[in-house]
Amino acid sequence: MSTIPVDHAAASTAAQSRTWAGDRLRLGQTNVGTWVVLALVLAAWQPFAPLDTFGAEAGRWATIVGVLVAIQLGFDLVGGYVLPVRYARRAADPVGWGRAWLGGTVMHGGAFFAIGVLAMAVGQLAGPWAAVGALAVVGSLLVGLQGRLTAWTLGGLSTPDAPLRDALNAAGLEPERVRVAQTAERSYAGGWVGPRGMETLIVAQRWVDTLGPAELHLALVRRRLGLSSGARAQGVVAALAFNVVGLGLVTALLPGAGFGSAGALLVTAAGTTLWGFLGLLTLPTVSRNAVYALDRAAATTIDGEDPSNGRTRMATLVRRLDVDQEDELQRSPAIETVYHPVPTPLNRAARLAAERSEDRQPRVVPWRVARMALFTSWASLSPLSRAVHCNIGRPELWALLPGD
Repeated sequence: MSTIPVDHAAASTAAQSRTWAGDRLRLGQTNVGTWVVLALVLAAWQPFAPLDTFGAEAGRWATIVGVLVAIQLGFDLVGGYVLPVRYARRAADPVGWGRAWLGGTVMHGGAFFAIGVLAMAVGQLAGPWAAVGALAVVGSLLVGLQGRLTAWTLGGLSTPDAPLRDALNAAGLEPERVRVAQTAERSYAGGWVGPRGMETLIVAQRWVDTLGPAELHLALVRRRLGLSSGARAQGVVAALAFNVVGLGLVTALLPGAGFGSAGALLVTAAGTTLWGFLGLLTLPTVSRNAVYALDRAAATTIDGEDPSNGRTRMATLVRRLDVDQEDELQRSPAIETVYHPVPTPLNRAARLAAERSEDRQPRVVPWRVARMALFTSWASLSPLSRAVHCNIGRPELWALLPGD
């Protein structure tokens, strides 16, 4: 069994920045809790006007979307600007943040409005189950459009330069399928986007700038394995299935839910918000299992003659990348189980150290299913997709949430 080194300076840094992780978690709990309480009230009370013309209902839905944006604004300001500035995670530039927030809100709010109007149109013409089917298709289309939506929030993506192309080739990746994200958002981790067979890998420029050649190689190998193993495809399918099942259950079981009017649509959104909250409590466990499996697969791939080498290098890489995201070496098991789809660096290191290279390859499990379910929940009209602690108020992370 190998020993994973953790130096005291890194541990001290993590201890000092626990307040950053703790404040974000509390904000996320409050934000999600607010939407859940509002969803319960709306599902029970249903104080809506009678059915009007389609144009009037579309106008009401636009007003509803505006109210949702207004409610979220306070949380966004704290999570996207106040806390990052307080903990030196971003520059004190309120105009810059406001411009990015406005662009992201136009994208997200516009998508909500368009999806809602589509659902009402299909619901009035063909009934509620046809609307459920249409929204299932929209969820799949969102997967295909994820790269474009991400480019919108970042102001564009670039192609790899020559050194990165060499690194991609060495890791077994095709440079033509890779785009680079230039963003000051330290938590941006990139990832695979697009439909199966047409995936594009987005790589954060910060990784290229801050990781050494060996670390970048390992990170890219792990990305390749996430796709080639089928874990990414399984995560997408599981996320879509979770949201479609929830939408169907809400349509069938929640009184007042439907798609014929803005009021019925809001009741449906309240129901899918409650279903999404259930996902927040359960899906992270599936995601953590995929993180462990890919850690081991990547470490095994580069073991070479020394079986402990890959595990040690992986543990070091995990810690370096976590500084830009949670910056939390350890947390209580209960907190991790409920709120975190990515385990702490110490838990990942311990899992790696406990496994032998001669063990059988890990079973492929859905990767990033928890956060992919949040992104594709746009098609279910749940506001939770940008209310979780990892991306509140940070529009760069709304279309492609951070992850391992």
